[in-house]
Amino acid sequence: GQSQYCTGGHSQDAGVVCSRKISWKASMKLVNSTNVGGRLVVHYNNTWGTVCDEGWDIRDAHVVCRMLGFHHAIDAKSTAFFGEGAGPVWLSNLQCSGNESDISECSHSGWGVQNCDHNRDVGVVCTEYPQTQYVRLVDGQHP
Repeated sequence: GQSQYCTGGHSQDAGVVCSRKISWKASMKLVNSTNVGGRLVVHYNNTWGTVCDEGWDIRDAHVVCRMLGFHHAIDAKSTAFFGEGAGPVWLSNLQCSGNESDISECSHSGWGVQNCDHNRDVGVVCTEYPQTQYVRLVDGQHP
């Protein structure tokens, strides 16, 4: 209806659309790791589990590394490069474009929907530094 504070019918009505985005930032970590790389594990349904390498590529790894506070990924590891995990294999066929800010924005087969063993657990190698761009000067005084 019309409020005593608004005039002109419903043309001045206001509305709010709220959404709650589920973030995995506190629910993923690297294990069996170096300072910048390791096996990816995710926390779901009160249980830590791994991610299958089916469909896993550098675009997925970029999103994971940014979520973990790094600049980007330099490698997307597969076939349990950082050792085999334990517990459920939670995710498979993760499909990120690489530009997502959170892995929850990427599609996947569904929680626990996979046919992988831990010999296909994924890992990442991240870097804190932006990609290096090389510049070469020509026609200067010194070679």
